[in-house]
Amino acid sequence: MQVNRLFEIIYILLDKKMVTAKALAEHFGVSQRTIYRDVDILSLAGIPIYTEKGKGGGISLLPDFVLNKSILSETEQNEILSALQGLSGVKTAETEQVLMKLSTVFNKSAVRWLEVDFTEWGFQNSDAFYNLKTAILERRVAEFDYYSTYGERTSRRVEPTQLWFKSKAWYLKGFCLLRQDIRLFRLSRIRDISVTDEVFV
Repeated sequence: MQVNRLFEIIYILLDKKMVTAKALAEHFGVSQRTIYRDVDILSLAGIPIYTEKGKGGGISLLPDFVLNKSILSETEQNEILSALQGLSGVKTAETEQVLMKLSTVFNKSAVRWLEVDFTEWGFQNSDAFYNLKTAILERRVAEFDYYSTYGERTSRRVEPTQLWFKSKAWYLKGFCLLRQDIRLFRLSRIRDISVTDEVFV
């Protein structure tokens, strides 16, 4: 996604000071022409980014540039970091990584004044969020054992589409291949999740 690439370009330049277009193109898997278009977009947005041609040249930011003073106010920075802290309740590595990067960019320590944990007391399925997120985003069939309210176990194969938080509990929405219909599965009743290599449309 272009917006993510633009922010990461800024982050890389803040960290490395100067990078060649070729290195950025290889990092993102795009052409050098795309990188130069991104540089133009950032420049139009008011980011003091410039290029130096020739040996030893590359793309860089003005030495005194600070991202937080150019784009986001103090309040907006705090709101973003607070929102990411809330998202970290689902325990995804990506959220923690983004939180750490933005804390560095904003020159702020990520103060843990807020802790969000959506799981129930005694909830044992700590990998459920990560596995199901992977299955949803990559459109891969998930397999798991599901226990009914009466404790009956069935093996399910599901094409997952969404995670829902409703009435104090997490649910998985998806097409159940066993029942041949859209179903909601309460996460606290799911055990032994595995993400298969089978892709669905």
